[in-house]
Amino acid sequence: MKILVWSKFGDSLSLARLMKEKDGNDVRLYIDAEMNKQVGDGIVEKIGDWQEYVDWADMITCDDENQGEWVEQLEDDGKVVFGTNRFGGMLENDRKYASQIMEQLGIQTIPHWEFDTLDQTIQFIKDNPERYVFKPMGQHPRYFTKVGDMVNGQDLIWFIKWLKKVWQGGQANQLQLYIEGVEVGLCAMFSRNHFVKPYELNFEHKHLRTYGQGSNIGEAGTLQLFVNESRIFDEMLKPFEKWLTKTNYCGQFDMNCKVNENGIYPMELTNRLGIPATYGYNEALNIRWTDFFYQCAKGQLKDDFATVGRFIVIVKLDVEPCPDMKQESIYNVPTDIPVIFDFDPLGVDAGFFEGDLRKDKDTNQYYLTGKQGHIGVVIGSATELAKAQDLVYKTISKIYTPFEVIFNPEIGDKYTFVEDFLKRSKII
Repeated sequence: MKILVWSKFGDSLSLARLMKEKDGNDVRLYIDAEMNKQVGDGIVEKIGDWQEYVDWADMITCDDENQGEWVEQLEDDGKVVFGTNRFGGMLENDRKYASQIMEQLGIQTIPHWEFDTLDQTIQFIKDNPERYVFKPMGQHPRYFTKVGDMVNGQDLIWFIKWLKKVWQGGQANQLQLYIEGVEVGLCAMFSRNHFVKPYELNFEHKHLRTYGQGSNIGEAGTLQLFVNESRIFDEMLKPFEKWLTKTNYCGQFDMNCKVNENGIYPMELTNRLGIPATYGYNEALNIRWTDFFYQCAKGQLKDDFATVGRFIVIVKLDVEPCPDMKQESIYNVPTDIPVIFDFDPLGVDAGFFEGDLRKDKDTNQYYLTGKQGHIGVVIGSATELAKAQDLVYKTISKIYTPFEVIFNPEIGDKYTFVEDFLKRSKII
């Protein structure tokens, strides 16, 4: 099969490689972001103009939620496309729209308020002091999401005042009332007109350091389990089935929630290939990656496409920023530095999925490129959580760079404290 992989930042590099080397396809990778154009050099075959390969491709995969218009256009033209349509992108980027759809479907939402400007948000908090969660609209970096700690919202006011100085573009945002509870997500594959079992239960860690400290990078790592039943699916995702069928949706449909003794509260939707969590599927799939994408896009994906009963620990590796020798007190992400492995990083059982890497064909040496400082994703899986954690962190200990490799060393730790509650609540 001839496959065109369209990737915003190169996050689908390993998927392109797996569909080529493991599945035996003819694959071309296109990276849209200018700063990451070198990602994947020497690893997979890349192209400069994806539109020249549309007719060539038997299947197109897309990892960004904001390409819905051309995804739908290509489908109307008869192409097989695995990618988020316009409606999926709107659910993720327009939080007001997502809340309206959920309310129409009878799903209870967390009290929330939308604003067009940051000044409006600040004034609302002053007039209604509470503990809130601040969330940006659109494609503003997810690390601008901020959970307030103070019950009067003063820390959020300080944060938003700082944000005004660096914010670019529209300032639309949402405040959610802070809800106590266990944060857990459920992702179900939707194949045009039906949800498919098993479901992916996920416990996402957003911070790069331990105990919720360090930068919020969107997803620093995830504990993942595949399950055949969950109350989250029945109450939160199942109501979307007719709506998704009407919009001809395909792909991952993920809802992050807070769960407490009073019920389940949806916080946000993610309708695309979530990186690094998607790479956890490699530990569970009973079918090839190629078939997974193709069957889902064709509306043919069936139950039991993945194995249940394993703990999958997924850890994102970055590199520590270093001082800029020309500008005092300025730190930059180092680039074009070697990354050394004490194992074959592209081996079948390596458990490593490359991030912003390129490979020198003459020396076979890997180098970090781009502007994100993202080395890659390491995954370990086992029927016991502790064993899966041990596997993943042993692999990480065999990866070196001239600068410090940084990661969250507690992915999955909190699960043991909430497992009984989640079972009683029929979440797992």
